Amino acid sequence: MLCGLSGTQLAYSQCEVQELVATLPDSMMGRGAALQGDVAAIGGATSVHVFERAGLVWSEVIELASPLPNPQSFGRRLAIDGDWIAVGSPGAGPNGGPFDQGRVFLFERQAGSWVASQHFGASASYENLRFGESLDMDGDRLIVGVGADAGVERAYVFENSGGTWMEMAVLEGPADDAQFLASDVQVSGDKALLSTRGDGVLRGAGWLFEFSQGEWSSASKLSVPGTTLDSDFVHASALDGDEAILTSLQQGAWLFDLSGGQNSNYCMGGLNSQGTAAAITFEGSVSILQNEFELVATGLIQHKPGLFFFGTAATQQALGNGYLCATGSVQRLSPAQLADGSASARRWIDFTGAAGGSIQPGGTAYFQYWYRDPAAGGAAFNLSDGLALVFCP
Repeated sequence: MLCGLSGTQLAYSQCEVQELVATLPDSMMGRGAALQGDVAAIGGATSVHVFERAGLVWSEVIELASPLPNPQSFGRRLAIDGDWIAVGSPGAGPNGGPFDQGRVFLFERQAGSWVASQHFGASASYENLRFGESLDMDGDRLIVGVGADAGVERAYVFENSGGTWMEMAVLEGPADDAQFLASDVQVSGDKALLSTRGDGVLRGAGWLFEFSQGEWSSASKLSVPGTTLDSDFVHASALDGDEAILTSLQQGAWLFDLSGGQNSNYCMGGLNSQGTAAAITFEGSVSILQNEFELVATGLIQHKPGLFFFGTAATQQALGNGYLCATGSVQRLSPAQLADGSASARRWIDFTGAAGGSIQPGGTAYFQYWYRDPAAGGAAFNLSDGLALVFCP
């Protein structure tokens, strides 16, 4: 849920403690940076400078170099967690070749010294993939994104087992959403956040994945309806536990509270005459005060009428050619509307109006979309899956 902070300014008493200076001059030092506790890593021209703090003094302890030739962009992206440093080299090719496929290098601190441990690329090779263009690490989990020119809509999850990092999952966005591309990645515990940047045609967005019962959930979309196509949203992202931040250089920053079960789909949509099952999601905020909440249904029948509705309880019972997922005290979001040429429909809910006024902070609402499908025969209508959302003030 998005319980936003936009344009908030914080003031701190700033004190420059020490300039970090490499033992040997490096004209490109500062190309990448990571910091955790008493360890800092700074990317340089072809290496990574590692500093450690003793008391109040930072000193360079080692200069890490790529174990492969042609260390293209080695150190452009960095992450530190405990005794591990991950180094992204998105310009590297396989075995040091110059093909921009990208590699990630792992260094481990053993007996007080940093040593090369392992390096790898993506499980599937693509030209210009630029694997390692973004990365983040938390505990024994590492997530790696790819470059914007790859045309590959995914990010890779690795886990550490006994000192060996193995690829465990590939996170992919919805096949019908052209916005998905992992230009920035964050990981915190069992949550992963992948973000995309607007390009003047498509709006940027964040995509939340969660690891539960041995697998990663499908993507939940985090977006802000007011951001324009060229607003540079998402410019930067951050994730910590149940909170995430997405930013725009032009319009500020938004804080998302994820504790309410962001985009919790349940039940199931029945197959329609197009061989697809309609799905429901939302964009914007589940903050009542922010009043920027829009329902989105996809996989419908082009130019056929339908209706959003919500209830106070969840169910799954056969109805028409599909299943009823929302029950209890049910409210229709009239009037009915036609699905557009992309077989989708949208409706903004005004929390100050009659339709949205019954939704209260802390309450859970169960949403669904009903639509006509005469070509399917039978009852000639169907329904999407269900969407359960907890709203915040």
